[in-house]
Amino acid sequence: MRQPLISAIIPVYNVEKYLDRCLTSVVENDYRNLQIVCVNDGSVDSSGEILDQWVRKDDRIQVVTTENGGLAKARNAGIRVATGDYIGFVDSDDWIHPQYFSILLDGVRRVDGDVAICGFQRVYDSAPAKTYELSDITWNALDRSRYLELRLLRRLAWAKLYKKELISPTFNPSLLRSEDLPYNLSILHRFPNLKFAYANEPLYYYFTRQDSLVNTRTWVEGKLLFDYFVPIAEKCVKEHDSIGQELYVLESAKTALVYRYDVMFDKEQKESAREVCKRARRLLLSANRSVPFNKRILHYLFLLFPALYRKFRIANDPSLLKWEKGQREALRREVAQK
Repeated sequence: MRQPLISAIIPVYNVEKYLDRCLTSVVENDYRNLQIVCVNDGSVDSSGEILDQWVRKDDRIQVVTTENGGLAKARNAGIRVATGDYIGFVDSDDWIHPQYFSILLDGVRRVDGDVAICGFQRVYDSAPAKTYELSDITWNALDRSRYLELRLLRRLAWAKLYKKELISPTFNPSLLRSEDLPYNLSILHRFPNLKFAYANEPLYYYFTRQDSLVNTRTWVEGKLLFDYFVPIAEKCVKEHDSIGQELYVLESAKTALVYRYDVMFDKEQKESAREVCKRARRLLLSANRSVPFNKRILHYLFLLFPALYRKFRIANDPSLLKWEKGQREALRREVAQK
């Protein structure tokens, strides 16, 4: 029986310190029928030379070279040349468990699903590059509603295996980051009856480094995400698209809240934040029953009362107090210099 071909898409940009670790974990995976698509996104370090060395060692590796355009464009370039029955994304500073692909493929088959999702282990600079022993893996089948309840799952493109027919080059290059969430929602909007196979085993190792994108986040990200979600949500309301409202109305409200919180010390953004929140409130009021009433009310109150949302954020992430302190100190220094 023919084994399905899996296309592993790996965007590469200036990761000379980490690329060998990533590619070793993919090449040595126990599932052998792989197309390994590495997209060199205009790297200016030795990443290109490292890729050339790997191509000579393993004929499953294919390198696509592009001008630097960011993660979304690099992934889209990889999708265009992918020929696999399934597609998985691996970031080039991360690595995967030795049985990553075989276990995810087994999960899709066990629940007759469309997408397999696994857990991940966050790893920091000081941690050793190791993998973890697996316990007995239990696969759960998730429908759309259950998948949406598990918020973290829908925010990631990696730690997933997608059927190829779900995929098209739809990562939005205008988003600085957080492109994974819109991508996953767009798939779910087009295919609302997807079945997901989920196992919370840490098969993916997510490496957090000091200079990574997640550590350089600004309010611009939240505003771009709001500007992306809201027109889609408003169109879904206008066209009575219940699935679209379920997917995009609350996301619009959440991004409005995050944006307002992130600019709480930026006077130049205060008026913009007020207008964003007004628009999000109107959207919540116009949504139909596909958006649960209790969630609409909660988000409406958060949009109406900033202090209430701030308490909620800090209760869930006390480290934000340190961020707020740093913002206040920066504001005092700015005022003192004038």
